[in-house]
Amino acid sequence: MSGQMSEADKLFEVLGYEKDQITDEFINYSKKELKYNNSTKKYEICIYFNCYDKYLGIKNKQFFSLEELQAIYLKCKELGWI
Repeated sequence: MSGQMSEADKLFEVLGYEKDQITDEFINYSKKELKYNNSTKKYEICIYFNCYDKYLGIKNKQFFSLEELQAIYLKCKELGWI
């Protein structure tokens, strides 16, 4: 795997995500968020790609911006899934 960032990696970075776990099988992007309800709560959003089984996992995220969907789509395309 080269050290050069892909277009999807760049877009995830602009959106505040870090590519923090890379193996031959998994690529993980994560981002810390603050949630304001009756209290302030810090949590981590994770979007991960299982390259072996070709599936996408998402933790602590229910809604996505169009930019986040674009980054996910672009990564799937770069991985050859689309």
